[in-house]
Amino acid sequence: MSSDMTKPPAITITHISKSFDTQRTRSLKERKTWNKIGHEHVVKAVDDVSFVVPERSIVGLFGPNGSGKSTLLRLLAGIMTPDTGSIKTRGTVAAVLDLGAGLYEEATGWDNVFFVGSLMGSSKHKLRRVSPDVARFADIGRFMDAPIKTYSTGMRARLAFAIAIHATSADILLLDEILAVGDSDFQLKSLTAVRSLAKTKTVILASHNMAILQRLCTKVLLLSDGVLLNEKQDRIIDLLKSLPAGETFTAQALSNSMLPVFKKGDAIAVTKTPWEKVAVGNIIAFAFPNLPQIIVHRVMDVRMKGKEKICSTQGDSVLFEDSWRVNNKNYLGTVKRSL
Repeated sequence: MSSDMTKPPAITITHISKSFDTQRTRSLKERKTWNKIGHEHVVKAVDDVSFVVPERSIVGLFGPNGSGKSTLLRLLAGIMTPDTGSIKTRGTVAAVLDLGAGLYEEATGWDNVFFVGSLMGSSKHKLRRVSPDVARFADIGRFMDAPIKTYSTGMRARLAFAIAIHATSADILLLDEILAVGDSDFQLKSLTAVRSLAKTKTVILASHNMAILQRLCTKVLLLSDGVLLNEKQDRIIDLLKSLPAGETFTAQALSNSMLPVFKKGDAIAVTKTPWEKVAVGNIIAFAFPNLPQIIVHRVMDVRMKGKEKICSTQGDSVLFEDSWRVNNKNYLGTVKRSL
């Protein structure tokens, strides 16, 4: 047995729950209206969640808005305390939950490396050593000498991310939706940086982007309404089916069946368009219970079988001749572009 297998986990979560009373933030009039229309005023954001995170691993948190990802990260960071259950961590914890929120407006980029880095537990000696690396990674040029209040939103996020991955001395790093920063080149650089962190740290990464989580993480935890779901692919598909209309999620093309629109490995954006609006020519994503993976094809024909709408689909590539008959139960959304 390897030494890593015998090490105690970096994080042990045991049956934690966290609820919020929405009436505390409402006026008396709003409370009466809220109760009159039958709304529950206690919301359980995290519901009896348990899991273990091995040391020096990257674990992803995936789920739609309101699933409990951010609350769970705040509980892990110690910003909140659970109502029930326990959280045990080995080593120090640092959290980057809102890129740019901790930057000091009046100070320069260089000064903020020391200001934010010291809050994350790093010594002045380390910060002097890594500050050139932070500047190179952020790639904001002469603006490192300018005060933060002159930065664009994107520049703030790039600097904050660069500080987070270079300046922290924490053993456990919690990251919330931080990989959507910058252009494709910067995002690729960020992916590589997060992957390298796992050589010395434990990373928990929350994201809406399943393709990124699948590429980066040794394990992905699925959250829905505060409940931790089974990590099997069919549960992922169940979660995606439950997303509301208009919600967009990302997936990864698993074949070249849609060449030249996109190729195997491409990240694709899937929007939960109402089934009634799906028409011939649309590219759609779908899945079947006995085939637990997402398939992407073009709609070639639409017919009604009684009251049920059936779409016949096929890939664009001449190398693939498979076709499928899709109904509302199999449908996940429309695909408009690759990322």
